[in-house]
Amino acid sequence: MLRLVLTLFVFVIFAGRPAAADLPLPRSIVEAGLKDPECTLSFEEATEDLEEPDDLGEGKKLLEVPCWRAAYQTGSIFFVFDPANPDQAKQIEFRHWKGATFEERRQISSPSFDPEKKRITSFHKGRGLGDCGSSGAWVWNGSDFELEAYWLKNDCNGKRFNPEGEPTKWKVFPKTR
Repeated sequence: MLRLVLTLFVFVIFAGRPAAADLPLPRSIVEAGLKDPECTLSFEEATEDLEEPDDLGEGKKLLEVPCWRAAYQTGSIFFVFDPANPDQAKQIEFRHWKGATFEERRQISSPSFDPEKKRITSFHKGRGLGDCGSSGAWVWNGSDFELEAYWLKNDCNGKRFNPEGEPTKWKVFPKTR
């Protein structure tokens, strides 16, 4: 009886999560993505608890792969692919604010995907308090994720950085009037 209970427990814990052997993309594509200078997880660490890919419609899927962990946040890379042709997977690049312009980065901090809006958001804490940092939102346009909005708070002054609760404050893109 105990063996049956343990077997069911293990099944429930791991049901719906692809094992590294069941990875929907070729290992070489994921390993290449993990070579990003900001990624610190090994292939095994990054793929041990993957969620099922999200549906983007029109035969496209979105796979999130964790690539680093810190004390109070994580970072991930993302791939868009057609399950019928996973060798052609595309790693997503995200526009991030850098000074007075933007730069492309392949990983984002503490990401979240909204399957109804087909929108990825990120929140990077400048420090554990969460009183400074950056946040972005990227929306699927049918072929790529394009930047919808970006917030930046450089002043770590003890006052909470909350772009979701105050969507016009700290917004650097698009500029609010």
